[in-house]
Amino acid sequence: MSEAKAYFGTRGLLSRIEVGDDKKFVVDNLPTLTGVVGIYEGQTVGPSEFQVEKEGGAFSIILRSGKFMSTGHFEGPNLVTVPSSGSGAWE
Repeated sequence: MSEAKAYFGTRGLLSRIEVGDDKKFVVDNLPTLTGVVGIYEGQTVGPSEFQVEKEGGAFSIILRSGKFMSTGHFEGPNLVTVPSSGSGAWE
């Protein structure tokens, strides 16, 4: 498991996940309002679809290659649209 951060845009939709200092799962490059600290377990390669789901008081982002789990610490407004889905790719 690695420390990670998920970023969400103005409509509460996932924009990107950053794992460590050099891996990013990018959905779009729009400005973000909310950053959420969490952990990521899985691979960091290739394109993938994703789903954002509620898990108790937190949420998870499930990718084909792994899973991001929030630890509940938000930076900015608590603006996360759950459930939601889409696709992106690791860079």
